[in-house]
Amino acid sequence: MHRPRLLHSLAAPLLALAALALSGCATAPTAVSADTEFKPNEGLVAVRLVELGDVPIKRFSVVSEATGEVYPMRAIQFGQTSATTYVGRLPAGRYQPKEMWGTAFDRSRAPSVSVSGGAVNVGVPTVTVTVPLASLTGKFDVQARRITDLGTIVFVPTSAPGSSADRERKFSFALPLLPIAVPTEALVQARFPALAKAIEGRSALSWVSGTVPQPPQQVLDAARARVVALTKPTFVADGAMLTGGAMGVIDRYGRDGLSARRVWVDTPHAIEAVVVLHDGRWLAGGEEGFLALSTDQGASWQPLPRLSAEDVVIHLSQAVDKRIFMVVDRDREAVVYQALFTASSTIEWQELRRLPSEREQGVMTQEFGESKKFLRDHVAVTDNRLIVYTRPGTLHSFDFVTGAWESNKAPFRTFHSGLKATPDGLVIGMVAQHWVYTSLDYGRSWTRMESFVHMTEPHFIDRQRGVMFAAELSMMLPGPYKLRTTQDGGKTWDSGAQVGGAHELMQPLWTDPNGKALYRMRLKRIELSKDQGQSWMR
Repeated sequence: MHRPRLLHSLAAPLLALAALALSGCATAPTAVSADTEFKPNEGLVAVRLVELGDVPIKRFSVVSEATGEVYPMRAIQFGQTSATTYVGRLPAGRYQPKEMWGTAFDRSRAPSVSVSGGAVNVGVPTVTVTVPLASLTGKFDVQARRITDLGTIVFVPTSAPGSSADRERKFSFALPLLPIAVPTEALVQARFPALAKAIEGRSALSWVSGTVPQPPQQVLDAARARVVALTKPTFVADGAMLTGGAMGVIDRYGRDGLSARRVWVDTPHAIEAVVVLHDGRWLAGGEEGFLALSTDQGASWQPLPRLSAEDVVIHLSQAVDKRIFMVVDRDREAVVYQALFTASSTIEWQELRRLPSEREQGVMTQEFGESKKFLRDHVAVTDNRLIVYTRPGTLHSFDFVTGAWESNKAPFRTFHSGLKATPDGLVIGMVAQHWVYTSLDYGRSWTRMESFVHMTEPHFIDRQRGVMFAAELSMMLPGPYKLRTTQDGGKTWDSGAQVGGAHELMQPLWTDPNGKALYRMRLKRIELSKDQGQSWMR
């Protein structure tokens, strides 16, 4: 009669033991926090991990060569989106990375479906993925009160894990090591001030010479080829679309077809924003305050002075009067900059405003705790205003003509799926899978748009014309999606061509500025339709 209560009381210890087993029985303390101080003979280790593919990493551990003791590292996102920095406070000695592990979608099992309170819940089956590191990395030394900077590791899964009885798999992958330093000093100053004083003025260590296997260039090229460039797209005057991705990738999709031309910015950072300036130059920005300028349509790039390492460039645009605007995410604030348009190879940024936000920078994990991810702030632009949405539920707008700022409350604390705006001033925010709100007065008032139970974030060409994918329920899962169009600002929607098969979840949708070409992201590929969804090209 008391077995359920007994099992409940044992659940926490059993979960803790499972976490220990999955992390290689790691018991050594490596915790790092704002008030952490070095114990005698301890140093700090940092490594940047860029994750490509479908296996999000949750643990990273190293092992002592002398004692065999395994040390878990703590995950921190510091000015990063596609990358994570792992840090650990370790006793002096020689070490080697041991393993990392994460979870991936298990394609051998169908999703589970349940209904609770009228809501349909879809459970995604996962499988544990263990990645041994010893043979693919090198050795490193830790010395008292010094940083050991291991640079950048790129994790590229090369085969999808299958199923097994214990839901655990080892599988093949590529792991290029890049000698590009992590901004460890800036990270320590910002996050661990107690440690910063101890390491000040001391040079950083790295891998032990001769212990790191050097992968051939084609391994790194293959890794970059796996990048999916799917940031918010930028449309240019000739109708082409630009979108950025991890590892300095920018894809340019032509107006007349989907033959993407990929260019590389020489950086390990994700490109989160790109704009084509009025004179044809490309300006790109991304993780860790990275900025670069190209005068030859992406064939070569000139790095610009970086912002702070804690910054993520989330928006770049140019107004009709040629002023350039930039928005960056920081811890608990979004910062807006402007610059005058000149032909100079440098850009002088002027800070316009700091907008407070409850959004915290990235993730912070305990040794055996779950990662806590924080939503980003959002930016959109119209012909006459820059719009920034910050948590909790505030819409800020900057008038290009008057230079005035306006802030208004939004109906929810955050728009989970982002923010869009049309050139003529319709602002669209999606709260959940079927809650979409619009505003015609920059947040002074909001209207709940007619929506469907299963739908993508709608894309509007102007205040009246919009498109989206939406499906009705079919056996508790979404049935085939159809292209829906509106001519009255989202009050009513007409049904068009069927897109995708039954139960296939749709992904983001955009149109070109004229609404004639449709772009969708499907199975991590961008597809183009020029006949209102009747056919699609890759």
